[in-house]
Amino acid sequence: MTVILNAVRGSVLVTVLAAAVVLSGCA
Repeated sequence: MTVILNAVRGSVLVTVLAAAVVLSGCA
């Protein structure tokens, strides 16, 4: 269960980082 939560948390972090890069690139 903990492994699944860690995987979800990691994917969310990657998604947020990608969104930040795209937003900073557009700005």
